[in-house]
Amino acid sequence: MAYASFYHVNATNNKAVKEGGAIYIEGYYKDTFTTNDCYLENNKAINGSAISIHGDSVNVTNSILLNNTAVNGAVYVWGDYVILENSTHANNTAIDGAGLYIYGDYTEFNNVTVVHNIASNNGGGIFLNGDHVLINSVIGHDNYAINGGAIYCMGYNTTVIRVTLFDNKYGGAIMVDSPNVNKSS
Repeated sequence: MAYASFYHVNATNNKAVKEGGAIYIEGYYKDTFTTNDCYLENNKAINGSAISIHGDSVNVTNSILLNNTAVNGAVYVWGDYVILENSTHANNTAIDGAGLYIYGDYTEFNNVTVVHNIASNNGGGIFLNGDHVLINSVIGHDNYAINGGAIYCMGYNTTVIRVTLFDNKYGGAIMVDSPNVNKSS
C-alpha cells in the first residue's frame, strides 16, 4: 500500500507530455493520495493539466486550480473512493471536464466551486463517469459545454444536494445520465 501527500504546493506554468502538468501520481488499488492547500495555475497536459492520479482513495481539499489546459480535466482521477472538497476550479479548458474529470465509483463533491470553465464536449466544470456519487454544496456558474455546462454525470445512484448552478452555457446546467437520481434542495 502506498501513500502520497502534497501540502501547500504552488505549481505554475508546468507542462507534461501526457499526464499531470503539475502533479502526477501512478498508484494502485488501496493506495491513498492527498492534496491539500495547493495552488495550481497555467499548467498543461493531456490528462490532468494540474493533477493526474491513477489509484483509489483520493482526497483533493482546500485547493485552487486556475487557467489549466488539458484534453481531460485540470484534475484527472482514474480510481474509486474520491473526495473533493473546499476547492475552486476556474478558467480551465478541456475537451471533457475542464475543471474535474473523474472516472471511478464512490465519489463525493463537498463545497466545490466550478466557474468559467470551458469544455468542448461534456462537463464544462465537472465530468464524472461512475456509480454512487454525492454532489453536495456545489456552485457552478458561467461554465460551457455541449452536454452539462457545469456538470456532466454518468452512472448509477447519483445524489444531488444543495447545488447552485447559474449562467452555464450551451449544454445547460447539469446533465445526469443515470437511471437512479436522487435530488434534494
